[in-house]
Amino acid sequence: MSRALALLLLLGCACRDDGPAQLDQAQARYRALVDARVAPADPRWDEVTAQLAAIAASSSARPRAEALARALETARA
Repeated sequence: MSRALALLLLLGCACRDDGPAQLDQAQARYRALVDARVAPADPRWDEVTAQLAAIAASSSARPRAEALARALETARA
């Protein structure tokens, strides 16, 4: 029985979705740069782009991250 419990705990940890928390961090940085009126071409936006790209493809937050990344890419073009 303890092996089964250990396996379930291991699988539960492996399935944790960190994407929403990562997206929250990226959005907070995004808002801070917008509030500071940082131009889209400024290299400080690279941090936001990297944070968004780091969100796993399997994350529930990935579609929102991709949408924000596209918006940022459009603004930087």
